[in-house]
Amino acid sequence: MLLRVLLRSGYAPARLTQEAVTLLLAAADTSRLRAASLLTRGAADQLWELGLRHHNREVRVKTLELLAMIAAVGTPTVTVLDELMRPAMLDSLVHHLIAVRTSTLAATALRGLCRSGRGALACRESGRLLEYLRLRAPEERQGEVGACLAELTLRMGELGWRAPTGHPRDYKDVPQYRAAAVCEALRAVLLGDAPAWVDGACVWADGRRLPLHLCVIDAAAPRWAERLRAGGEGNVWLVDDDAVTYEACAALYEFVVTGCASATAIALPVLVAAADALGLKTLLLEPPCDERGILAPCSRLARAAAGELAQRSADVELVCADGSVLAHRALLAAGSEYFAGAFRWVEEREGRSRVDLDRASCAVARRLLRFLYAGSAVDASPLRALDAIELLVLARRYMLPALELEAEEMVLGAIRPEEVVHLLLRAQGERADEVVSRVFEWAVRNYTEVNGHLERWLHSSTSTFRADAPDLADDDLASLQEELRSAWVKKRFDEAVGR
Repeated sequence: MLLRVLLRSGYAPARLTQEAVTLLLAAADTSRLRAASLLTRGAADQLWELGLRHHNREVRVKTLELLAMIAAVGTPTVTVLDELMRPAMLDSLVHHLIAVRTSTLAATALRGLCRSGRGALACRESGRLLEYLRLRAPEERQGEVGACLAELTLRMGELGWRAPTGHPRDYKDVPQYRAAAVCEALRAVLLGDAPAWVDGACVWADGRRLPLHLCVIDAAAPRWAERLRAGGEGNVWLVDDDAVTYEACAALYEFVVTGCASATAIALPVLVAAADALGLKTLLLEPPCDERGILAPCSRLARAAAGELAQRSADVELVCADGSVLAHRALLAAGSEYFAGAFRWVEEREGRSRVDLDRASCAVARRLLRFLYAGSAVDASPLRALDAIELLVLARRYMLPALELEAEEMVLGAIRPEEVVHLLLRAQGERADEVVSRVFEWAVRNYTEVNGHLERWLHSSTSTFRADAPDLADDDLASLQEELRSAWVKKRFDEAVGR
């Protein structure tokens, strides 16, 4: 009673109101019945709305802490939910979700309120909370808060997160946008009206059939993949599990492929039961992306490109200078118009297609796959400059401008003095003028080391360099040495006169 008077009064001392809320928080009983009773009484007295909108920050925080504590254990009645889910109340909770200090408390409170179907429906119909959840940045979707957001989204009928794709001009600079574009391309190729390169299916007793691609199933749900392969030729699973309905399976497959799906027409227990049967239950509450915004399907496929996952579904062999790397037509076609056109005529042909990558190594091929599968070729492990220049060659061949820029930065980030001549020769051969210019500038900045290698090559007839470039004459090396020396002298002069 005292707290209600204090909150309704515009003249009550903030310190007194704060102490009253603190006392109620300390005395609150977390048993289910008492918590539900306190939720009901607080909603009737407008305790939650007034407390969350109070002018004093500590009062707001303590009120939210109390609501989070009892909402996690109490079961509110329909009347209480109607009161708590009013637009003004939801706006207050969303405001606290945005604030760093109170985001965890607000997420916990909303998760408790949305445990019931009525609460989730009220949140979804209001639109305010769902709009907020869709706009959260990748770094806000990690950790405990991220798990709460994922559960809230799931309870309101949405799986994962449909990341913004941005404008195509941003793809070169923002890996997040490229990853989102990859998922949208996968949606078009793998989920269209007539998906290509299908190598699996789920079939129900009523005749309904869901075409599938094992390459994405292998990466996300090994248990589902095992059931498909157990079906024998064609990898067709005649679904005999009552928990796996067609609607739930279709939504989960879309979620696996693109990282998001709508499931508003599917009851949550039905969806969760199907996810559990297919080995996808834990995936539903995991962060939909990493801190950089790379969507979960892209990260899974990138691990497949690195050879960490089974390649039993591969139908393409990339032939390299030092071996071969397995890949998947559907994923290559989604990531590259070049491959989409090249594979179109072999859509129904059995066996593996072969793609010759010429001088590229297996390490370069895996970086190409990482880019096509995940939107970025950047990895924790560095790539040699000589390999990076081969990646640049492949990027130009397969018309991938964003990869070309990444490869160019890899070249300059890993270059060594003894590689300068080889890099210049390869870049000139591909007419990559920008790379030639930047490598030459690097050589001028590191003139002493580069010139030392040139001197040794000019005076040796059995060097490794001679074996790698037998057609390069001494006059060419001497000309390059003189050109480097002139540029270095000019640079020193400009520095001396302060240009």
